[in-house]
Amino acid sequence: MSLRSVWIVSLPGRTIGKVLFSKYFGTVERRAKIFDGEFYTSIPDHNAFYEALTSELGVTLNPLNKGSTRDSCGNIGQKPVFELTLKNNKKLWPLLVVEQYGVLFCCLPLVEDGCGSKPPLVKITGLSVGFSLLLGMADCIGPLNQPLAETSVKLAELHGYLHQAAPFGTPTMISPHVVKGTLLSRSTTSQSGQKHPAWKPVSHRGKSQLYLAITEQIRAVQYDRQDTPDAYTLTGSAVCKAELDGLIQDVSVNLQQRKDGVPLDHLVVHPFVSISDSQSIYSTDSPPSSRRLRFTPPLEMFTLCHYTVTSLPHLPIKGFYQMKLKDKDSVELLIQLKLMDNIKASFEYCELQIPFFNRGPMVHCDSTPSCGTTLMSPDKTILVWNIGHKFPSKSNEASLKASVKFGQPNVQAIKEETFCTGQNSYAQIYFKLVDYTGSGVQIDPKSVQVSPQTKHKLTIVQELVAADYKIWNSHGDALSGFSPIQNSA
Repeated sequence: MSLRSVWIVSLPGRTIGKVLFSKYFGTVERRAKIFDGEFYTSIPDHNAFYEALTSELGVTLNPLNKGSTRDSCGNIGQKPVFELTLKNNKKLWPLLVVEQYGVLFCCLPLVEDGCGSKPPLVKITGLSVGFSLLLGMADCIGPLNQPLAETSVKLAELHGYLHQAAPFGTPTMISPHVVKGTLLSRSTTSQSGQKHPAWKPVSHRGKSQLYLAITEQIRAVQYDRQDTPDAYTLTGSAVCKAELDGLIQDVSVNLQQRKDGVPLDHLVVHPFVSISDSQSIYSTDSPPSSRRLRFTPPLEMFTLCHYTVTSLPHLPIKGFYQMKLKDKDSVELLIQLKLMDNIKASFEYCELQIPFFNRGPMVHCDSTPSCGTTLMSPDKTILVWNIGHKFPSKSNEASLKASVKFGQPNVQAIKEETFCTGQNSYAQIYFKLVDYTGSGVQIDPKSVQVSPQTKHKLTIVQELVAADYKIWNSHGDALSGFSPIQNSA
């Protein structure tokens, strides 16, 4: 899992294209000579590397290459891994290239089986490690307000980062936050004499805080048709950010479900997390229970677990959408929304949008919403209904009637969509419910324990976000997908 070399390259455009930074690992290179044998290709100089890289990416034309290798039908693309052709017809492979902040981050992993046989990429462990290191280098540099230059202070700091993150070309700890903490700390031991672990080189200084958040995303499509069932998927994740006094703390939390919660189909936990109970939270044989998670948190925010749900009893917002053509240039529409009765939480935002494709801009809209307000987008192609933070408390229902007239279409400004013509139309809802989860998963504040015990501020966030929530017009056709029929024979 070692790397022969890393580069940072700027492309021609805002600046002159060239190699801005490179780091060569001599000990790994000697191993590459042994492993590759007669197929060994030495690391080229900056000019040769830049010419070969830009030619392979199609940025510049290399007369030696002439595009025959890159554009050949027999060439199997394996991006972001590339094979460079040098002037001596030698091949530099496998080169990993990642674009971040307008520059290219490149690395050449060591192939321990030798490059002559070209083993499958999945067997080259240095690729995944190199990819993580390149992203760590990009995070270390951060967003750039101006083009990166060879004399930039960020590049000077990168040498210290690589010295700590990848000693002798072997990545060990790539998190920029942890590496910078190691570089700034004067001692590797705490006041009590305990040695700092490598993944937590310094102790937190300041007020102790513990942040836990459950975020769920729901994707749903509603058709209002007997022959087409509604479709949905719900995914969730729990994250933690721990800023606690002391060297090493153990944190335990209960991941439990409401009485009306549903079983989880999959629960994948972070390697930092251990599960200290034996009862399954995603078992369908028993009612939803709790799952106790125990972990030793790092300094940075990390994801405790991921899960999915495919058996929701109902969608949080049930919708009904009808649009009819009055004539060629006008339509009438009706939208009815029903918020489920068990949802008592409020919205951070709730907005419905109706895009109009293959039509002219809206010139007139007469709308009657039962709550909230309506407006037109700046380009007059989307009708927006801002519902607000809550549905009417008595009925939990909201409706919108509108009559829309369109002007003459502008060929340059028209929004094209091959399917959404005539009465084929949909409405899309964007919302975020706070202090609520669709699956019923929640964190019990009383279950949170920190050992050794320390006084801290506890913040728990739970939210449900609509990632893609559509309602198709019941008077038109709709896009839908069906699972293939299983052959019982």
